[in-house]
Amino acid sequence: MVKFFENKSFFPFKWDQVVHGFWHRYPNPESKHVLSEDILHREVIDSKLHSVRLFTKTNKLPKWGERFMNSNDVKIVEESIVDPKKKNICDVYKKHWIYKCHGCDRKSYL
Repeated sequence: MVKFFENKSFFPFKWDQVVHGFWHRYPNPESKHVLSEDILHREVIDSKLHSVRLFTKTNKLPKWGERFMNSNDVKIVEESIVDPKKKNICDVYKKHWIYKCHGCDRKSYL
C-alpha cells in the first residue's frame, strides 16, 4: 500500500535565512530524537552543491514492529542539491527500516 501526501508552505524569510535554517536543523536541543548526523559526500557540480547526509534517529516503534526489530534507531539518507543561482533546494529524504520493507520517502523544494 502506498500513500501520498502533498503540502505547500511559504516561508516569509529571505533566501539566506531559509538556507541557514536548512543546514543548521541539527544538532538541536529540541530534537532529542536525532542521535547523529554525518556527511557522506559533498561536491560542487555545475555551481550546485550536492550533498548526501546520514542521520540516525530514534522513535517509538508501533507494537507490531517490536517483534521484528530490537532497536528503535532508524537510518535516514538525505540527498540535497542547492542551486544558489536559482535560489532553490531540492531535498530527498529516505527513511527505511525493517530491512527496506517499510519506509518513508520525502521530496521537498525550498
